[in-house]
Amino acid sequence: MNKPVYDLRQEEILNEVICALDENPKLCTNPIEESTYLGFSLYSGEEGFQQNIEKHYNDFIQYLNSFVAECNKADATQEVLIPVLARLFTLYRHTKNRFAHSPLRMEWKNYSKYYEIPNLKNDYRIEKQQKYTRWAYKFFYKSSSIQLYFINQLLKDVTVLIKANDIGKANLIENEKSDKENIIKEIPTTKYHFKILPSVSKQSYNILSNLHKNLKENGYIVCTLPEFRQVFMSKTPRPIIWLKPYNHLSYFIKNLTDKFLKNSAKPSNNQVALALFYDRKFGIFFKNKSIYHDGHYKKYHEILDGIIKDSISTYINI
Repeated sequence: MNKPVYDLRQEEILNEVICALDENPKLCTNPIEESTYLGFSLYSGEEGFQQNIEKHYNDFIQYLNSFVAECNKADATQEVLIPVLARLFTLYRHTKNRFAHSPLRMEWKNYSKYYEIPNLKNDYRIEKQQKYTRWAYKFFYKSSSIQLYFINQLLKDVTVLIKANDIGKANLIENEKSDKENIIKEIPTTKYHFKILPSVSKQSYNILSNLHKNLKENGYIVCTLPEFRQVFMSKTPRPIIWLKPYNHLSYFIKNLTDKFLKNSAKPSNNQVALALFYDRKFGIFFKNKSIYHDGHYKKYHEILDGIIKDSISTYINI
């Protein structure tokens, strides 16, 4: 009997709608219904998005079960079935980790609640635009959560098939443990985190957008906006790269304190910064035991003063 051949088509169709975040969803406030995520409009809502995934999910699970039956009938478990299930198990586990650690998803979640447009004159049109923008980000976040739900379901389904066919799950679990250790090494977190002043918290997303833009334009950072924001807003932040010398970083944090960040003693904000910024090259932290940023050469002071003032003063008087 010929060995069964795994057909990728159903898997590929499903993976297109569950395995990748839409990094550039379309945000439209007039009309709001034209906002889209992975090509699906807010008009059809999360329910329409979920129904589409469910169809592809059911088609794939039906095919996968028939493929398992074929392998059992052809006595091809070791040769054919194990590699397929092991690959699927690894694929969806890694996808789950990417979604769970995505700064972009956290940004959508926060924007869905706290997105704010400066509205000094209480203009109803601006207020309406702000409300619709929050709706769009809520749609993006909920859609990504639906993807994550089905990824978890697929992991459960594949695990059931692994157990049902008495496949060496111990090896997969060992591989999973190793992969998780590698992920932790690749995306380290720290117990240290910054605290934003309550007086500026409502405008923190906008202020951090300006800081990110100005720091990037002046050659201080290379990270994305979501990666930059989580450094200041997450309680389990992941470090990013700082491209300039340490004295630039310490001066930046010193001047950001009491304007945007709460003053902290144990640990100090500069100690937090040492745990959150890599020195130029990924994986190498600054090793300074003392804080310094003074000296005769003050040009970078003026640059950073300008960055901070420009980034905050648009929204808050400093």
